[in-house]
Amino acid sequence: MKTRIFTTITAILLVLSLEAKAQIDFDDSFSGNGLLRSNPHTGSTERGLVSEIKRLSDGSYLVAGTAAGASSGVMVMTVQKLNPDGSPDTSFGGGDGVFAFQPNARGSAGSAMAMQSDGKIVVAGYSFIETHPGRENIRRETVIRLNSNGTLDTSFGVNGARVRQHVNESNVDLGNEAFAIGILPDGRIVTGGQFIVGAQSQDPCHDQARRCSTLSIYDSNGAQTVNKTYDIGGYPEAREGISELEVVSGGRIVAGIIGSFSLVRFNADGTIDTSFGTAGLIRNWDFFGRTSNSIEGIEIQPGGKILATGRTVDINQANGLITARFNSDGGLDTSYGTGGKTPVFAAQSGRMLTGRDSLTLPDGKIIVGGMPGKMIRLNADGTADSTFGINGVKSIPILGIPVSLQLEGSGKVSYGARTTLLEPGQGPVDEWVVGRLRSDGVKFDFDGDSRTDHSIFRPGPGEWWYMRSSDGGNGAFQFGTNTDTPVPADFTGDGVTDVAFWRESTGEWYVLRSEDQSFYSFPFGAIGDIAIPGDFDGDGIADPTVFRPSIATWFINQSSGAIRIEGFGANGDLPVVGDYDGDGKDDIGIYRPSVSEWWINRSADGLLAVQFGTSGDKTVQGDYTGDGKADIAFFRPSSGEWFVLRSEDSSFYAFPFGTGSDIPTPGDFDGDGVYDAAVFRNSAGTWFVLGSTSGVDITSFGQPGDVPLPSVYTAQ
Repeated sequence: MKTRIFTTITAILLVLSLEAKAQIDFDDSFSGNGLLRSNPHTGSTERGLVSEIKRLSDGSYLVAGTAAGASSGVMVMTVQKLNPDGSPDTSFGGGDGVFAFQPNARGSAGSAMAMQSDGKIVVAGYSFIETHPGRENIRRETVIRLNSNGTLDTSFGVNGARVRQHVNESNVDLGNEAFAIGILPDGRIVTGGQFIVGAQSQDPCHDQARRCSTLSIYDSNGAQTVNKTYDIGGYPEAREGISELEVVSGGRIVAGIIGSFSLVRFNADGTIDTSFGTAGLIRNWDFFGRTSNSIEGIEIQPGGKILATGRTVDINQANGLITARFNSDGGLDTSYGTGGKTPVFAAQSGRMLTGRDSLTLPDGKIIVGGMPGKMIRLNADGTADSTFGINGVKSIPILGIPVSLQLEGSGKVSYGARTTLLEPGQGPVDEWVVGRLRSDGVKFDFDGDSRTDHSIFRPGPGEWWYMRSSDGGNGAFQFGTNTDTPVPADFTGDGVTDVAFWRESTGEWYVLRSEDQSFYSFPFGAIGDIAIPGDFDGDGIADPTVFRPSIATWFINQSSGAIRIEGFGANGDLPVVGDYDGDGKDDIGIYRPSVSEWWINRSADGLLAVQFGTSGDKTVQGDYTGDGKADIAFFRPSSGEWFVLRSEDSSFYAFPFGTGSDIPTPGDFDGDGVYDAAVFRNSAGTWFVLGSTSGVDITSFGQPGDVPLPSVYTAQ
């Protein structure tokens, strides 16, 4: 997503598993507290505008925007490279992880960024020109290209930069700037933006001082081969421009327009593709029955459909977030929303609400950014996803509007957000802010839809069976033998639980990757250990772990490669791993059956010890209250009751569900971010789930002798 630089921008890199209501908070593995507030040039917290973020294949980040220079204080086009932990990559730029482009004393700005296949970085925006006395604020579209190490690529343009000159250099030419950028299949660079003309211009906007849409194409050495101005919206008083563009099949370019909810498709040579819409255009002046509509974001969905997001303003100047979906030929997709459009979200006067970007998830659901401190999730058909927050709207712990969304290779989401920060006695202050959020994943989710799946391990033939909650189909694998211990978890960080087992006789772990069904193995542990994987470092990847009761010691094979060894517990204790303090990291914990004591070594809040339960109870820890913290809990077979100790205030509640011979199998089966009580009735191969949102569900899946997978980490 390319963002126009009108106000302060906060860039947030979201590490967010795709579940519905799990706790979201700052990820303290990024920059120490999840938030980096620092102008990359000066180190202060003022005068920075982030426009776009891209995550690279090695987990590092490129951040583009505008920031005040260290010596001059002039705002300049800036690119920063960060390591995965948020620290500057000192191999980039001038040794501080930063590149700045200042063509003259007036400065420049960065609005959009794209990556070439060879790793070079292209940034578009504008520079101020100094050739017209008394008109120092005239802007010129500017494109620069950097090598992957953050130095200017001098083979591009003039010493790595190309400043666009419009065909009309008379005194009615008030400037131009780029808002969007893309790379064509043949390597050429395309930009879209805005051209401002005066009343006497001979451009398509000649009737009055207007802002029109511009399209430019540059070849690989920076020569401008296409330079066009269009009156696309066609609305007499519109102040339009190309806000976003996407390159689609055949090198064609789909562009969204601000000032009207309009789309246009260009051919690869910059001419309008007349096979799209009506003569290449889709014009929607009063699309939502309001006085002003704008497209701010475009996503090309699987199958070529075009999801457009943006904003609308009514006669009372109330802003609202809007979305619409079009077929690849430009016609409205009437299967989406109502007639191809969703309702207006949360129109409010005086607040900036706009659909800046969208992201289609693997299950077809859609995340939309654009509300201050909130995200929206829609079902694939455009209806609000009622399992996400309140009626599809969920709060996230930041100030600002999410404007740039990306699905990371780890099955998580990165996004940028824009905000205006207020400092006492100063009013609005621009800040260059980069951060990362994290969220706990859903356990025993084998299809990546953020719901626990009915799943079993059949020891005899070493078979794994699970029912996909996403579509009701079955998955099955033969992996392991009848003496192996199932240890399913997300060992690869793609947001999907991997089939895995631990072979006690050899201490070997075997993991079947969910991505491609290949497997790998490694030794970790010894005979007598209890295998209990967990995400102890909060990076979204399960760490192979064993508890050695004989010496009361934990051995954790962290995803970084380091081995953590920690003494905690006593012989006879049972491991009860969970995130008891809500910091995104699993905590070491034990249950002492002899005295019904729970001892938890919380990574953020320190030691917790409580007595809760009695002999014969079975531990079923999990987040039953939806506060993002695991609650101490047990199932009492003698009465079929569940007891939950609330993490919020240490009060408890109890309820009956199940019988004495049932196996407790808790999990988030309805995807609402809250643990559900559930049991597997082994005698009949039947599951009983008490969904916190969906209610009671009874499902036949499995047979006597099967091991229900959601039970493998509870102390039975």
